[in-house]
Amino acid sequence: MLVFQSILPFLLFAGDEQASPVSITIQGGTNVSFSLSFEYLDQVLLPSLERFGVKIDRKLESRGWSYGNVQSGSVQFQFVPLPLGDSLKSPDWPIEQGKISKIDVSILALPELHAPLKAFLLAELHRVFIDTQVNFITVDNSGHKARIYTLLVAHTTTGLRFGRDWLYDKTTKNKAPEQLSIEIAKNVVKQLHKEIQKGGVVDEYLQDQLVIFQALAEGGSSIPGSNELLKSERERVDRTDEPFGEGSLHTTTARWVSGQLLSHAKWIDNGRICEGVGWKVFAKE
Repeated sequence: MLVFQSILPFLLFAGDEQASPVSITIQGGTNVSFSLSFEYLDQVLLPSLERFGVKIDRKLESRGWSYGNVQSGSVQFQFVPLPLGDSLKSPDWPIEQGKISKIDVSILALPELHAPLKAFLLAELHRVFIDTQVNFITVDNSGHKARIYTLLVAHTTTGLRFGRDWLYDKTTKNKAPEQLSIEIAKNVVKQLHKEIQKGGVVDEYLQDQLVIFQALAEGGSSIPGSNELLKSERERVDRTDEPFGEGSLHTTTARWVSGQLLSHAKWIDNGRICEGVGWKVFAKE
């Protein structure tokens, strides 16, 4: 998934006069440490990029894991790059978080964990997010006791998606399915609730992944991760000679790097607003 993230901004501008599609197959990890999962990419990142005018078809051929027996996976992607002379559009991003309308759940684990994990997740979600609809959209066999992955995606009434997941990174030795399920459910629900309570319009992990698209797009965009910055009206232009602004270290570093590579991009009020460069590619004469 990190390889795909790295090459996508380049491939979006690799179009030709025939509007030829790009098809790529990437092999590697789909559920590994320190990387977004295929499920997060599929349910949160790529739907969010559609607001920039980016539509990508994807197909999971097999999962790749860093836990258990190390296994390489495979994912296919297909999309049509931007037409020559076009740029990414400024995203029509909601200015309010809205209310939680539903929560989608994905579980990858051995079958013996499916029932208790579903039960404890449902109980914990209903305790914290009262009367919210919960959908289990993926419940699959991970193939190894050390492979336990859970993703929660909260959908809001303004069309936003907030994701929080956990690729379980602790020992499972001498832990009964119920014990594991309680631990996982409490952790991921707590983290999702904490994210929602920040009051922003993007989750911590999605925010840093959108920075490069904000900088490349034409026009302004505002995707703050906190209610405090969402309500701010300051117009001070940010310095881009070091990591800056609101958000995680990944986010502040991404802004800094984009500012160095795209010097005409302007960031305002701790990264609250980005005036993108409107990058275009034209046909060769």
